[in-house]
Amino acid sequence: MVRYYILRRTQVNSPYNPGARSPVNSSVRPAFCDAQHGSFSLSTAPDPEAPMATTQAESTPNPNSLKFTTDDGPFLSGGVAAYSSADEAAEDPLARRLFGVSGVDDVFITPQFVTVSKAPSVDWGSVKPDVETILAEHLEAA
Repeated sequence: MVRYYILRRTQVNSPYNPGARSPVNSSVRPAFCDAQHGSFSLSTAPDPEAPMATTQAESTPNPNSLKFTTDDGPFLSGGVAAYSSADEAAEDPLARRLFGVSGVDDVFITPQFVTVSKAPSVDWGSVKPDVETILAEHLEAA
């Protein structure tokens, strides 16, 4: 499927629409146009002004692990998943992306939280921002 980003402009000051708003109040609304087999369908685009999902990092007894929680939805639809390598996480898109962050050693995912463990030689300053971005993107896509 090919996805095109287009803009739809509200009609303003048209002789065919005498009650239209002035140009100052016109709005440009983003939309996606999906092209599939030569046909087009319009759907409303996500609001670019909407805030991204947020996570909160909490310390754990293990200084090499952080627990990430959110109020924006579940990380997993049910059960738990624990991975200690990228190979184990091959079928889990979230865990696979987390293992793509340099220094991530273990990933534990539940509906309520995700715990990420890093290598002792790696600083959280280089790992935490990437993990938070991946988790926010995962929540936004759900």
